[in-house]
Amino acid sequence: MFFKTLFSKPNDQAQKAQLVFKIRDTSIANRWSQAIESELKRGSKIIETDRFYNFPNDGITPNSICNSINQCVAEISRYCEQPLPPNLKPPLTSDDTNSLHVYFERLRGTILSPSSIYKNGSKKLKEAIERYNIEIHRYESITRNFPRKPEDSQRIVWRWENRQRHSLCDEDYQLFQVGPKFGSVALNYCEVGKQLIDLFIDKDINFVSPENIRPLRHYSADISIFLGTDWSDDFVRTFLQDFYKWWDDINLSKLGFKKYDPKNSIGRIVVADLIWPEDGTSRMDIVNFLSQHRSMYSASIEDQFCGRYNMKISET
Repeated sequence: MFFKTLFSKPNDQAQKAQLVFKIRDTSIANRWSQAIESELKRGSKIIETDRFYNFPNDGITPNSICNSINQCVAEISRYCEQPLPPNLKPPLTSDDTNSLHVYFERLRGTILSPSSIYKNGSKKLKEAIERYNIEIHRYESITRNFPRKPEDSQRIVWRWENRQRHSLCDEDYQLFQVGPKFGSVALNYCEVGKQLIDLFIDKDINFVSPENIRPLRHYSADISIFLGTDWSDDFVRTFLQDFYKWWDDINLSKLGFKKYDPKNSIGRIVVADLIWPEDGTSRMDIVNFLSQHRSMYSASIEDQFCGRYNMKISET
């Protein structure tokens, strides 16, 4: 089975690029591919088609992100009397972005128990709340150098409108891994809150509330495509050593988590791997070409694949 993705230029959908991935032979990968097919049958749309992170020449800067967050806050304030963050200007510290995320948790609520503001809000309000969160993570992505520098950390996030969630099985937790390789397709986080590993990366233990510390318990058709540099085995080993030292330093076990429990969901579950295109001779060839096609267009599950393809789709 194969996962095929199409991208277009932001202002010209006639100009397209493609990537093809081989779906792994695991139970969760098979169930994920079925989730994709289910969303397609329901007529679900890809939303937030611009979620390309750290691509060259994308024009995204700390200032442009702060402006976008400010616009979201202005829209939210039209419907909401809750305290909202003040007008933002860079630079923002990690404490600043962690604090901003708390506002999102209050505005959004959980998946199963959304806040009254979100539940009863208009489509425009919900989009502003969701975009507010996306822009916070985009700011973090382009400004921090841990665990990798932005120029080594390209990724694309696919999210489906009103996507259905499904519970992970016990066996799935054995497949979580830290540091996905270039071209990996991994299940995306589909909870509201933060995973344990993100608490460590964000150094966020003083802002997030305990009830919003949520390891991944579900999967959906949503994915992240990783196009950054590979993490070496030594880098992964050191990262995990530092993670568990941080665990002990803050006594994370007091919150009810068991050290080394697979259900802590440390890392990602990879479900597919890139089939290298013939016109991509290096990682940066692919990254640079996709940088010109920073709009998600379509996705499909294919039973067969010819074995050879180019990223560039010839115009007919």
